[in-house]
Amino acid sequence: MPFKARTLLQLAVILFLMLLVPVLSRAWNAELTDEEITMPEAKYYNPVFADLPDEVVTALVQGPLDREDVLDFENVADLQRIGHEKADYGYRLLEDGSGYVAVRTEFPGATGDMIYWWFWWHGYKNIRYKIWCPGAHYAVKIKDLARANNWFLPYRERTENNTIYSTEDVGMGVQTLAIHFVPPEKFGFDPSQFKRQGIEAVLCVEVGLMIAGINIEHSYMVHVWRKSPNGLELRSRFWLGKMLPYKWMRQFIFSNKTLRDMLFHCALEYNHLAGFLPEIYREFGPVRR
Repeated sequence: MPFKARTLLQLAVILFLMLLVPVLSRAWNAELTDEEITMPEAKYYNPVFADLPDEVVTALVQGPLDREDVLDFENVADLQRIGHEKADYGYRLLEDGSGYVAVRTEFPGATGDMIYWWFWWHGYKNIRYKIWCPGAHYAVKIKDLARANNWFLPYRERTENNTIYSTEDVGMGVQTLAIHFVPPEKFGFDPSQFKRQGIEAVLCVEVGLMIAGINIEHSYMVHVWRKSPNGLELRSRFWLGKMLPYKWMRQFIFSNKTLRDMLFHCALEYNHLAGFLPEIYREFGPVRR
């Protein structure tokens, strides 16, 4: 797409966020439909969330991180190192107008196989997305079903180089996001060292906003699951607005409130998923869809 046309589309993002999101939000329903209530996954729909970890609550109320506690996107592969020293909880607006968010989540009893299976499996039905974060998740769709259905590929490869369209509310109203999974090597990770470093799963994502069928890419997201005494520990990192071309665009869209909302949503959805992932994997994985 020519640069000028791409810029005009990115301007449309701002207008969309300002004018259309509040209207379109009313058209979606996060609760289970009458049909979904009869589905076997419905018993996992639990709108009562456990209390967030104290570290998350502290990060939400204490204000932005110090600059030295921020992991720059250019150094994202540092998450691969054992003993990574940057802060695991917090947020900060950066000099280029982009926003940084860091969250850590415990996944007791979980394995890497469960993670890759979930990110493949949940994309087939809206109810599977809704049970992940009731009230904030609405609908989901896989872009390349042929790849997702390829039984010759492991779950990880069915998801990599594929896109899931997720309709959700992360604090800015209901939006349909394009969650495009890319191989970890694209972000600088070395998968040949994962096993030695205790890394069980890594998901690297380019995030876009869907407008009239067009994907406006705007942010980077990374999730790294490492073995822990009780299962896995997840480190999530977001660089919001990093893919937008202009500082003023990032400044207009992202604020401290936006970043706090993203931190809250990430902590909420992944702590909730961690609470039922081993159980739902035992019931539906790995061969059923």
